[in-house]
Amino acid sequence: MTATNGSNDSRGIGLLQQRFRREEFRACVRALLMTPLIGPAHEDFAAIRRQAESLREWFSRETGWILQVEREGARLYKRPGDVTDAMRGLPGYDRRRYVLLCLACAVLERADPQITLRLLGERLLELAAEPMLDFTFVLEAQHERRELVSVCRTLLSLGVLHRVAGDEETFVQAGGDQADALYDVQRRMLAGMLAAVRGPSTWSPEEAPKTLEERLRALVGEHVADSEEGRRTALRHQLARRLLDDPVVYVETLDTEARAYFFNQRGAMAARLCQGSESRLTGFGLEDGRKVCEVPSCDFAAEFEARRPWSGGLLG
Repeated sequence: MTATNGSNDSRGIGLLQQRFRREEFRACVRALLMTPLIGPAHEDFAAIRRQAESLREWFSRETGWILQVEREGARLYKRPGDVTDAMRGLPGYDRRRYVLLCLACAVLERADPQITLRLLGERLLELAAEPMLDFTFVLEAQHERRELVSVCRTLLSLGVLHRVAGDEETFVQAGGDQADALYDVQRRMLAGMLAAVRGPSTWSPEEAPKTLEERLRALVGEHVADSEEGRRTALRHQLARRLLDDPVVYVETLDTEARAYFFNQRGAMAARLCQGSESRLTGFGLEDGRKVCEVPSCDFAAEFEARRPWSGGLLG
């Protein structure tokens, strides 16, 4: 009897451990989808390091995305399934602020291991003055200093910068020589900021794409093997990326080849990507029961539906 009880206890402990690992794995997937660049201070970073091998395998197989996990941080090289989706992006960011973010990263790439907020601003002004940019930025007014501070706080939240001393708000309000902040520059996290397949600087001015959409597609364009299997894998990855990004896909937005693959493989894809799914005539949606984006997926789907012309059904 004692031996039997001991065996049952061991089996029960083993099942609990398996359940914990599965739940931890799902939490790591959610965290990386929401924040593809994660520093050591993130609450899920320790779990991501424990699950690194399984996560790398899952993302590579299901999406074709590369996951890099190191002591300094984790980077999921997550590329959008739809580069024209205007709902993507950092909260509160417009074109101007994205330009400032790119310029700030360019300054940090050339900076010493430590930099002050004021020096970052001064060097950013030098880059912004480049005539080819057609961009104007100064640090004279309070709202301009606040723009710079907003970019710095984004970099702080991503682990690219680490505050050593000082306060950004004092810099915004006062703007004097004594109002400043000192940062450590985390090189490995900075290197992970760009998730493009090809760096923008690799094009000559004559060969560079002209329109914004052409530039975005060129940055994330990936090689597809010239075989039936290669094309099927690319289609599966493309659909999986869109489902994990939105997480709603309408059939009407798919081309003929993707639509045919979608109808044939949607059940298998749902089983591989998520525990819950709902299929309707107009498209396909994933449900996770927890947060996979900034709002629960069911609420997100309702909000998404409310902002587009009615097409015959709500995808949950």
